[in-house]
Amino acid sequence: MILLFMFTSTSFFASQFSSLPMRVNSVFSNPAGLGLQSAYEAVVDYHPDRITTGLATRYFSAAMRRADSLYYWEAAVGYKLPGVFSIGYAFRFGEINEHVLGVIGLVSDELSVGYKTRIGDDWHMLGGAAIKPLADYLVFCGDVEHETIYRTTNYHAGVMVQPLSGLNIYFRTDHDFRWSAGLQMSFGKFILAAAYAESNSKISVGGLISSETYPTFLIREERIPDLFE
Repeated sequence: MILLFMFTSTSFFASQFSSLPMRVNSVFSNPAGLGLQSAYEAVVDYHPDRITTGLATRYFSAAMRRADSLYYWEAAVGYKLPGVFSIGYAFRFGEINEHVLGVIGLVSDELSVGYKTRIGDDWHMLGGAAIKPLADYLVFCGDVEHETIYRTTNYHAGVMVQPLSGLNIYFRTDHDFRWSAGLQMSFGKFILAAAYAESNSKISVGGLISSETYPTFLIREERIPDLFE
């Protein structure tokens, strides 16, 4: 199935498009995202039909996915090239064995591009761009997915709105209008996400913990200095 390559049931918006994933969101997504920023992160994403767990340590990651009682494993690495591009490689094994190459380019603060492909007899490709006209407060994404054996093509589009820093609402669909909508909340070093998929009327939930601090909607109290200290 063409959608198996994307694993689109993830609750996190960045994992659903080739041009957005960074750090642990690159697990089963685009391995090039591992090279963009260094961090230690872990993720768990639960859907009634599948579960994904992943760990990113600096520019490496390891992940496991169980879907319909089948297990998929992945080991991946990313590397930041001089300039705006990052490349990545992932080896997936278990019920499937495949090699995946990816590239992401942070062209500017308003534009990023991405591409990944499964290598082998069946070349399965996904590529697109993300436009951020208002920084992270408004993000438009689009991808084209193509599989060579059956010559099938699918189109994906999405929009994410951030009304408050660290609070994101998104909508995603494909050319058959199989859509999903989700919510992400950042608590600094922890992100909680949930999504509803129209195709199966089910909800997925996910949690991400990081050594880095993400922007959050929580208001931090400023400490008043003691004049006598």
